[in-house]
This record gives sequence, structure tokens and C-alpha cells, in this order.
Amino acid sequence: MKPGGTNKTILQKNFFSTELLLPLILLSLASYGVVQLTPLLTHNTGATQPATWQLVIVGVGIILFSSLFLTYAAKLIGLTRGWLILGVLFSSCMIITKFILIPEALYSQVFTLKPGGFDPNSTGGYFTIAIVLFIVYAAILMSTYSYHRKRVAAVLENKELMMEEPKSMAMVTILILLGLIAVLASGAGAILLFPLFFLGGPVDYVNYALAGGGIVLVLMTVMTIVLSLKYLQHASNKAIEAKDATILAVTFWIGLSLILVYHVLWVIFMGVLLALWPFKTISPSGK
Repeated sequence: MKPGGTNKTILQKNFFSTELLLPLILLSLASYGVVQLTPLLTHNTGATQPATWQLVIVGVGIILFSSLFLTYAAKLIGLTRGWLILGVLFSSCMIITKFILIPEALYSQVFTLKPGGFDPNSTGGYFTIAIVLFIVYAAILMSTYSYHRKRVAAVLENKELMMEEPKSMAMVTILILLGLIAVLASGAGAILLFPLFFLGGPVDYVNYALAGGGIVLVLMTVMTIVLSLKYLQHASNKAIEAKDATILAVTFWIGLSLILVYHVLWVIFMGVLLALWPFKTISPSGK
């Protein structure tokens, strides 16, 4: 395979039957070991919550394994260094948010227990939250992929059509995200969460997380979304350059698989943390 070229043999296969599946499984197993063993090995029986450095070790470990996986994927498919950098940044932002910032924010809170509300010391509650958050991230990635798939198909079918960067879409996305930051920063975030009120627990979780992490969590979430959009945009440009739309499809499945792995690992990680350092809770009566 020529440098920067495309491995046709890999791309002609289904993603889950390619040489990418085994590395993805190894990434999952290695990261599972990190989220399980790090808190146990560094546990201080006198502490009421994990130290920041303990959370950082977990985050850095998963980032390292994810970077190795993405480096291998980029070399296997023939994607450029630019795509690899975007992939590493996209995954790193999500890992830092979920495994470092969110636990830190939640441990800074004292949870008020409400009947039928979010139980902070319930692993099942985090399982529900992970499903909701995965659906949100997956929906964003899938809608972006659908847009670029149509764009790539249009360019490849009409060879005279110039390959244009979807600047209008990027601009609209940035404006929406900046609006999101402004609304959350103004304390009116509940308006955006209105469609999720029926879920109860996830809304309580978001309220507690934002109360502890504030604008930093919002900014990191926005960065994750923007980088995921750029990640697919870069792949679509490469697909047009190589005249092979399957490049875009494979990179989409890589991104979706990583999001799934991170959310599953997060539930496991939260379960381990709660077993060692339960959150502080009070009843509405103050007892």
C-alpha cells in the first residue's frame, strides 16, 4: 500500500470482520483493566472520595490505549496524520470529560435524595444515564455521517462538481453550540432539558454535574462534539480524494464504536468508585 493510500482489501470488508475488530477488543479489555484495577490499587481507606490524581491515571490510561488503536487504524486504512490528530483529540476530550471531570464534579456535591429521583449510589442509575448519553452522541455522529455520505456520493457521481468544504454546516453547528453555552451559563439550562424531564434521573444527574463542574464541563462537551464533526469531515475529504466512499463508512463505525466503549467503561468505572467511595447524600428532611 502506498503512503497515504487506501487499503482496498480492508475497506471492502464489513467493519466488524476487518483487522480493526481485534484491536478494538484489546482496547476494551485493556481499558477495562484500567478502570477496575486503578481505583482498587490506589484506594485509601481513610479518604471519603478519590483524589484527582487517581482519576487522571484512569483517564490517561484510556487515552493512551485509544491513541494506539487510532494510530493502527489510520495506518491500516491509509488516513492522514490530520485525521489521526482529530480522532485522538475527539476521543481524549470525551475521556477527560467522562472519567475525570464528571466524577470530580459529582464528588463535590451533596446529593438530596428525592422519591423516584436519581440515586447517586446506584449503578443502575448510571446505566440508564449512559444509554441516554450514548444515544445523544450517536445521533450527532449519525446525522453528520448521513450529511457527508450524501456529499461524497454527489461529488463522486458528478466528477465536474468541485469538492467544497461544508462551511455553512460547520458555521451553523458552531453558532448552535455557542448558544448552548450561553443558555447554560445564564442558568437557563432547564429549558433545553425540558424534553428529558420525563426521564427524571438523567436530568438530576446533569443538574448535579453542571453544579459541580459548571462551564468547564459544557466547554469540554462542546469541544468533543465539534471535534467529532471535524473528524468525519476530514474522512469525507479523504474519501473524495481516494474516490472510495467506504473510507467514510469505516471511520464512522470507528467513532461510534469508541463512543460505545467509553460509555460502557464509564458505567463500570462509576460502579467501582461507588463501591469504594459512596457519594454523600441527605434526605429532604435533612437527615
